[in-house]
Amino acid sequence: MAKGQTFLNAPDDTSRGSIRHLHVIITNPDSEKDVLVVPVSSYHEKDGKPLFGQDESCILTADCHPFIKVKSYISYRHSKAMNLIEIFNGLQKGKLIRKEEFEPRFIQDMQRGAEESPFLPEKLRRFFRHFL
Repeated sequence: MAKGQTFLNAPDDTSRGSIRHLHVIITNPDSEKDVLVVPVSSYHEKDGKPLFGQDESCILTADCHPFIKVKSYISYRHSKAMNLIEIFNGLQKGKLIRKEEFEPRFIQDMQRGAEESPFLPEKLRRFFRHFL
């Protein structure tokens, strides 16, 4: 899997039922085959203002990817470093579901957002800077 590849995570159980989020690989792998993975979440507003805690560093329109049907954002707060073997095994076992990859221009937007986001954990910020 390479930069731009996407997958659905294992289901998260919530009060609204079981939810899968689209995750995007936004870096090349490092020497240990780790990549930075960011999740996509639906964007919500109230009275024309974003809900508290939503990261506006990278907003995605509904037409930017076949899986995305509504305005969305990258939730840098929930980003994580994942090993490509972990991702591959998750796909093989059916825990993760592979989806279409993002066009490079959207990956660049997500990378810019990672640089600007106040929500990206510092450990991942260092990882991100070294392995673009």
